[in-house]
Amino acid sequence: VLLGKAPMPLELSPMLWDQDLRPAGLALDHSLALGDYDRLQFAAGWLAGQALYGDESRIAAAQVAWRWHEGAPTNAAVLLGYLGFSDLGELTRQGLARTNTIAAGRLVEDYRLLDLQLVGRTGTARWPLEARLDLVRNLGADDEQDGLRASLRVGDALQPRAWEFGYAYQDIQRDAVMAAFNSDDWWFHSAARGHMLWTGYGIDETWSMRLSGFHEIRDGLREYTDRVTVDVLLRW
Repeated sequence: VLLGKAPMPLELSPMLWDQDLRPAGLALDHSLALGDYDRLQFAAGWLAGQALYGDESRIAAAQVAWRWHEGAPTNAAVLLGYLGFSDLGELTRQGLARTNTIAAGRLVEDYRLLDLQLVGRTGTARWPLEARLDLVRNLGADDEQDGLRASLRVGDALQPRAWEFGYAYQDIQRDAVMAAFNSDDWWFHSAARGHMLWTGYGIDETWSMRLSGFHEIRDGLREYTDRVTVDVLLRW
């Protein structure tokens, strides 16, 4: 049981949630052992989004996860989650939901997201390999309601003197996700598709760096947007 301001209690991909955000509220996390190596996990929370500019949003969150051979060199997970957003008026007025459908200053659709993730991992301690597929549908929208993200990562830049290489593809319809809360690394938060390549290096136990390149296009445009970012991470 966790009460306060902390990272999102659900395991979500960047298509749904920006890991830099820290919502506040009440979260519950409980697991059941399934044999010697498997685990069934339940997580839920009632959260205040607390994004920028006086955001008053509320988030009902829940997720069930089956983790197969967790901790073994080869393991997998299936995660089914739900995010229900409400009180989005102030956030919309401040322009944070700008790629979602808005009419007369109000969001046209509701945002009740059903999310399915399939995760597989293998490799060595030095060179772990992770493949992840994320599918989302907004049950509160009548159209433009689906999103897909696929990613492949090898290595782990959180380890000292270790490399990491990765690729991700996203295709997010306009109202598939709540655009104010997914990853800020991408220029477009919905109504877009594109590719991301990155390489990272763990300098030591505290410092790491990541170089990322983006090639993405908004729906209805012909010209792609290309960006390069450099992130320096400090952990303590």
